[in-house]
Amino acid sequence: IYLGMNTGNIISMTLFKQKSMFYKYEEFLMYKYPKDQEHKGPVSVMLCEIIDMTPILFSGGVDGTIKLWLGDPELREKDMNHQLKTISAHKGTVVSLAFSKTTTLLISSGSDMTIKVFRIKYYYDKIIIPSLELIQTITDLKVTPVQLNKEKDLRYWITTLSLKETDIIELYAGDMRGRVLIYHFIDDNYIKYRGKEYVGLKRSSLKNTFNFIREVNVHKKWAAIK
Repeated sequence: IYLGMNTGNIISMTLFKQKSMFYKYEEFLMYKYPKDQEHKGPVSVMLCEIIDMTPILFSGGVDGTIKLWLGDPELREKDMNHQLKTISAHKGTVVSLAFSKTTTLLISSGSDMTIKVFRIKYYYDKIIIPSLELIQTITDLKVTPVQLNKEKDLRYWITTLSLKETDIIELYAGDMRGRVLIYHFIDDNYIKYRGKEYVGLKRSSLKNTFNFIREVNVHKKWAAIK
């Protein structure tokens, strides 16, 4: 269990089981990540994923950064680096995170009204060493200044992200107006799945990016997806 604190720090709780001939018990062992590596402000969102059999914790903060942490308790005990990477992702709070296991993409949304897509690459030097490459910034969230002025609220962003990975990769983005925006990831699998209609995309700049497909009005206010 990972706890993101309003101080910017992260605490992990590991279930420890002890068993002997006469008794058995379970307890949570608490570990606090180093203070000098914490976010500059509250932690706003967290996500834990397995990358090449290594648990990696992603955290986003109100400082606009995304941090990658080593999530394996056994490796942490060997005094290895706890924080693997820090990137400045958004000019505002990191609101939501999603991870694609198929393509090792990390997608984030922020209060700066953008969705950002990072490709994760990594190598090993005793532990996994990841790097993040920004490959796409989505700024067109299908809302106009007229709509914002009508609502008398210039704050607008994607509140939650979710991925569906089947034959094609679909990104669902719930927003503050109660809509769900749907994007498809264009790659060779998508072209093959969609057939002749998308053959031209093989030489297109749309290749290996998320592209808007449609929007669905499902809520009167903020949309949340699980």
